Amino acid sequence: MKIECAYSVHFPVVSVQDFRIFAFSMRHFLSILICLLALLDASAQTPSVKSVETLNVEVSGLRSEKGHLALQLFKDGELVGEEMTAISGAAVHLSFSGLSRGTYQIKYFHDENDNVELDTNFIGIPTEGYGFSNNAKGFMGPPDDEETFFQLEEGGKTVRLEINYLLGS
Repeated sequence: MKIECAYSVHFPVVSVQDFRIFAFSMRHFLSILICLLALLDASAQTPSVKSVETLNVEVSGLRSEKGHLALQLFKDGELVGEEMTAISGAAVHLSFSGLSRGTYQIKYFHDENDNVELDTNFIGIPTEGYGFSNNAKGFMGPPDDEETFFQLEEGGKTVRLEINYLLGS
């Protein structure tokens, strides 16, 4: 008895070289897929909650209650906060909330005559008190930025600053 098939099936001829290329490509594909899945898993475990910190600033050594204290807060070189506050006593306390962790710096001056600028004499020496974070002082000018940087980390920070008056009252 002979069985005849009405359909003929033709399989393509696959060489050993073609099979090796296919196997090599599949290994690379699986390796890339595993790496991508690992990255997705790692990013899913990383919390995306931004921290919110508070920076308290105390400026002391003010020689009078005249005028206001003008203070600027910078993060990574960009202005993020600015305050102009009345002076009561020899110290001023300011608070900045809602800040993220990072590198900050402070610049401030005692605007005794309320003209909203740091006054200088005819050769450019400040006649009003001024200062920078870390109580940094420059020589013949402001300090380098690197001297004024400080880190705001988890839990916030209190910065205590002493104002400089180069010329007497």
